[in-house]
Amino acid sequence: MFDKEYVLQVTEDLLRTDSPSGFIRRAFEKVRRYAEALGYPFTLSNKGLGIIDAYWPDKSKAIGVCAHLDTLGLMVRSIRENGTLAVTAIGGLLLPTVDGAY
Repeated sequence: MFDKEYVLQVTEDLLRTDSPSGFIRRAFEKVRRYAEALGYPFTLSNKGLGIIDAYWPDKSKAIGVCAHLDTLGLMVRSIRENGTLAVTAIGGLLLPTVDGAY
């Protein structure tokens, strides 16, 4: 059965967890604890990434989810004289490398 309050609580907890790029340990541990509390085995890949083995209760189908645990987005580079923020991207594509890409 779908428990809306539980989903909202877990979502809020994960979104409030600091996890800047490259520093995902806290978020990683929370996801591991949530998965294990629900009875899903949690293992590490050879790259140190978390893998959750999740199946429908009758094990007839695997459940697949892929997600970033780090916060992606922008970093404040400086505050301009007029009070606006100068930002720089964190992660993602470098625009000069995709010029002319198909």
